[in-house]
Amino acid sequence: MIRVRAAAARNTNTAAEEPLNGKNMVRIWYTLAGICLLYYLCITAYAGIRLDAGWLWLAAALMLAGTGRLWSLAARGTVSGIWRNLTGIFWAGAAMLLCVLLCLIFSHIWDDTQQDLDYVIILGAQVKKTVPSRSLRRRLEKALDYAQKHPDTLLILSGGQGSGEEISEAQCMNVWLQEHGLSSDRLILEDRSTSTYENLVFSDRLTGCGAASCGLVSNNFHIYRALELAQGCGYKQAVGMAAHSEPILQAHYILRECAAIGYMYIRRLLSA
Repeated sequence: MIRVRAAAARNTNTAAEEPLNGKNMVRIWYTLAGICLLYYLCITAYAGIRLDAGWLWLAAALMLAGTGRLWSLAARGTVSGIWRNLTGIFWAGAAMLLCVLLCLIFSHIWDDTQQDLDYVIILGAQVKKTVPSRSLRRRLEKALDYAQKHPDTLLILSGGQGSGEEISEAQCMNVWLQEHGLSSDRLILEDRSTSTYENLVFSDRLTGCGAASCGLVSNNFHIYRALELAQGCGYKQAVGMAAHSEPILQAHYILRECAAIGYMYIRRLLSA
């Protein structure tokens, strides 16, 4: 009886102490892969298959499923456990890096100001033929609300013409703002830029806004990187003005922004 109880206790302890590297961990990997795949299908159904960087979620799903398969093979002894350990280290490092990037993004996600500014730059976003996308419309609504309360501020509409756009982003913003009551005298068009960096550089060349008080209007996930780029471009008094983002796409935008911030810092390191 004592031996039976001791054996049962050992089995219980083994089950309780089983680390998350056996069957349980394999299920977690496959579950995470399924979540990423399901989210990818949801956002592409909502925003279209051409959603910018939507492939990130599909790639994550494939990598997580591959990790689950590798852990399953390692549990059976088909492949060396070293590979399982290496993938565990990789995902742990990726999770830590993601946490750091999320902290940076969320440090400015609620930025706003009601101070009188000399300029406000509306950073361009996608235009659907001649109509602002949802993201761009939210930026415009944010800028319009501010402009109505601060009649002396000039608005710089910054954005060139991209693929699938029949007019420049600047021209699209110009039409929308005038239709909503703003005078053309307050609107300055910068219609050559194709990136956030160019938005800032070309706007400064056009108006000298880098030396003045200047608000940067963009969707909330983008404010941290916009301010970092502005500082690198020599802007002296730049402040963030965060517009809302679409709830269903928020996770996607944040993941995409994490990749963009990482790329920004890699470029800085390589050019140092």
